[in-house]
Amino acid sequence: MQKIFWKTMMFSALTISLFSCNKSVEEGSNLAPGQGELNCNITLGTSSLSFKASGMYSQALKMSAFGTTNIAISGSIPSGTFAAMSIQFTDITKTGTYTDGSSIVIMGTIDGNSASDKSFFSDDKVTLTISKITDTEVEGTFSCDITNLDGTVSGKITGGSFRGRFQ
Repeated sequence: MQKIFWKTMMFSALTISLFSCNKSVEEGSNLAPGQGELNCNITLGTSSLSFKASGMYSQALKMSAFGTTNIAISGSIPSGTFAAMSIQFTDITKTGTYTDGSSIVIMGTIDGNSASDKSFFSDDKVTLTISKITDTEVEGTFSCDITNLDGTVSGKITGGSFRGRFQ
């Protein structure tokens, strides 16, 4: 029950954060404060997408409260078929590889114009590798198994990479 609550809260945060404004930055340059970069290959049932979001279509957030640190990197692809996703993790503050699906959540949609069977979240089979983490930046890779919202379609995220610069 607690995991469903957190997934609902994080999906709400993803929706809000993806429609927030960020400063623009040219592709290939350093990220502006508050921006991120999120790349991966998503397969959900018979649908697939090569997801790449950066610059003004991305966001990096770091929030600390009540002894807990939460980091979220989110992004969207606004043209064509709308797609959005977010990787969020709690209390991971050192480099290393993590596989605890209860503190790592990946969610999004590969077709925001379609039915809910195109929206997904990660299950407990998540691998997150943090290669760099400081007070102002984070960088790493990820992969996971995913399921659509009603649990009827499964898939995978592979080749995932992210980086973010916090405000």
